[in-house]
Amino acid sequence: MTEKEVASLRQKLVDALEGADGPEEKIKAYIKARCRMIAEIAGLFSLFKQEYMQYYSYIRKVQDKFLDFERGCLEGNIREAVSKGLFRECDVEFTAYSIGRAMHAMEYYFGTSVKAEDMEKKASEFAGLFLDGVRKRQESSVARG
Repeated sequence: MTEKEVASLRQKLVDALEGADGPEEKIKAYIKARCRMIAEIAGLFSLFKQEYMQYYSYIRKVQDKFLDFERGCLEGNIREAVSKGLFRECDVEFTAYSIGRAMHAMEYYFGTSVKAEDMEKKASEFAGLFLDGVRKRQESSVARG
């Protein structure tokens, strides 16, 4: 994948963020857009595997730049959600890193095993796993004993 292609993918993710309201919706939109992108480029995986080792150092640099971009997108929205009391206090950098790495780990699954018609549902479930983990819960007024 070239830097030009990665720039195009980044723009799609930025567009997804800009099209959503509030930090939680932005994170959800980001994850869904990222999963859709994986499915769209799944056909490139076989070519990618063949050329991967030949261009490993270049690919690694492009990938690292993308991961930095992704972490930044996620960190900003997580920070906003924490400051608004929507998310519990957390290690923002680690949470963003964890979401990004989990998405990276799921690329093969989303790219090869999820049917296009199931993508939205699977992406929503995937986003829900993270959002349920960081969403601030209301304390019960009933005393716990």
